[in-house]
Amino acid sequence: MPQEVSFGAENEVIRIKSVGDVPTSEWKKSMVKVLELKEKHRINYLLVDSKEQVSTSEYGEIFEFAKEFPKDIKMALLVEDIAGGVPHTTEPKQRFLEAIASQEQVTVKSFVDEGEAVRWLKN
Repeated sequence: MPQEVSFGAENEVIRIKSVGDVPTSEWKKSMVKVLELKEKHRINYLLVDSKEQVSTSEYGEIFEFAKEFPKDIKMALLVEDIAGGVPHTTEPKQRFLEAIASQEQVTVKSFVDEGEAVRWLKN
């Protein structure tokens, strides 16, 4: 499975781990599970680890996904640190998702450090 959705009791966040090729069709499937966990645990913090995601859908599909994203979920995106180099992951597309979702009034931000991302989610 290219995406694993879980509830992290230690940080009280819902977590998605993306590995390999993960098109937006898989993102949509994962969101069904995220919404179930959100209701079950009454948590709206979502941490998406895309550091091992190497490919995804084209920008048009990401644009449509971002426009439909639930506005009551606070999302932190973990992305590859590409300072001084070429991305080996979907980092540019994750940043695009962040930009479009922000325009749609979703509270979202990209991070390289997981601890920083969790602290931001919880504040």
